[in-house]
Amino acid sequence: MTSTNDLLDTATRHNYDGDMDTHVATTSDQRLLRVHAAATALGVSTSYLRSLEREGKIPKIGRNTGGQRLYSSDDLSVIRQALYVPVTSEKS
Repeated sequence: MTSTNDLLDTATRHNYDGDMDTHVATTSDQRLLRVHAAATALGVSTSYLRSLEREGKIPKIGRNTGGQRLYSSDDLSVIRQALYVPVTSEKS
């Protein structure tokens, strides 16, 4: 499985190809993934990732001035925890 850091490193080595969802934005202190790259790193679909936020199952994700979600490595860690919470059965 590709790690988030590997995905971030790979994405920054490639030139921006016009696909807004896979572009990696860089701030002064960290790199941020757009929804497609974040979904790929998490192993989920983009629509599922968006629905998690819409349904309040994960915290609101920061956005750029164009309204596109930008996921930090901290965001991905929080989402991973939300995705992989073990299901426990209730015993009566």
